[in-house]
Amino acid sequence: AQKEKSKMGIVIAVGPGKFGEEGDLIPMTVKVGAKVYFNAGWDNEVSMGDKDDEYFLVHESDILAIIK
Repeated sequence: AQKEKSKMGIVIAVGPGKFGEEGDLIPMTVKVGAKVYFNAGWDNEVSMGDKDDEYFLVHESDILAIIK
């Protein structure tokens, strides 16, 4: 198995959040446009339009840092 690679990227979309144990919606803390450092693996890379760009579906828990 290969180790996951860390990458830097810009958030282009976010979901509404996730449901907690009580059934309440916990909103996302990361915002569209944020520059982030995240864990990236082969299993979360997706293909879209331009083949020169890389896109990843990332859980908020895989975001290591938000860069200011």
